[in-house]
Amino acid sequence: MRHWRAVPCSLVLIWAITLSSPGLLIAQAQTTCGGWHVVSSPSPGPAANDLYGTAAIASNDAWTVGEYGPPGGGVNTLTEHWDGSQWSVIPSPTVGEGNYLYGVSAVSSRDVWAVGVRNAYTLIEHWDGVQWSVIPSPNPDQNDDYLYSVSAISSSDVWAVGVRGAYTLIEHWDGVQWSVIPSPNPDQAVDYLYGVSALSNMNVWAVGIRGAVSLVEHWDGVQWSVIPSPNPSSSLDYLYGVAAVSNHEVWTVGNYSSRKGGTATLIEEWNGTTWQRIPSPSPGTFANILYGVAALSSSNAWAVGEYLPTPSAAYTLTEHWNGKAWKVVPSPSPGPSHLLRSVAQVPGTSQAWAVGFYSNGSASQTLVEAYC
Repeated sequence: MRHWRAVPCSLVLIWAITLSSPGLLIAQAQTTCGGWHVVSSPSPGPAANDLYGTAAIASNDAWTVGEYGPPGGGVNTLTEHWDGSQWSVIPSPTVGEGNYLYGVSAVSSRDVWAVGVRNAYTLIEHWDGVQWSVIPSPNPDQNDDYLYSVSAISSSDVWAVGVRGAYTLIEHWDGVQWSVIPSPNPDQAVDYLYGVSALSNMNVWAVGIRGAVSLVEHWDGVQWSVIPSPNPSSSLDYLYGVAAVSNHEVWTVGNYSSRKGGTATLIEEWNGTTWQRIPSPSPGTFANILYGVAALSSSNAWAVGEYLPTPSAAYTLTEHWNGKAWKVVPSPSPGPSHLLRSVAQVPGTSQAWAVGFYSNGSASQTLVEAYC
């Protein structure tokens, strides 16, 4: 089964890190602000405990989703909730043995969506304020259908994107049911969508890859169209996350093959007319990847991922946009290998959440970090 960590590309073996260092204890959240710090989060499985997506509704209401390996084998969905004082596991449906949740988006405290895959079929779950439930979703390929990201505008307008076989997959919730919406496949061999961000029913962005170059698609209320985007490398330009601030400001992040060797971070901005590449730091000499981005305003955006100074060492990477430039902001790396997959900002505050996973020496553990 293909899942998010096994993206078919040659950029880097994301989790091919030697798990040899002793386990490290995750500290409780710090009481002082002004930087990133680790916040304790449950790791219910004896083996893998990985977080892929996060969404923030308020300072006392946030979600993160992923997967864990239960005793006896298999893969179960993992949903955790922040109530203002701690992260707790909230039971979520698991259908069969291979269940992953990759993206989460919230309309309100009683209207939250999570998407992923179950045994190579699309998986969509909904939180109604009381419990998570599986909502039926289309599977056009009938064998290889994945959803990687979701963006909710309202209770009757939600978008999810992913891949069906080797083609883009876009699905829409109209308040009654999920339906497949036709989307372009310019490569006709490898067309994947990894991120989606919706501003309105006439302005939705999705990003991913087509072959070995970036793919950006836009919904104008009638149809999805491919929008040209920069490709600084001729061999590898991937986009994983997207965040829309306004009609004139949209961010997307990923990585590209550097002329100096390895991969470098890739950040692009939509200015209302065109996509342009914006310079961004790449602290790792071997690889640099940005997986997630969140933006509250034209002078406040975060991007997260990982950087590798060597092939056998991975560290968390957090970068901030202050309206003028992207700069690295130090973030904790609590184990011998670690990465951040998603970031969300708390509306109306300077707070942000970033999630991923790290190695404790023998297994992966959930990783949640907070900025205030």
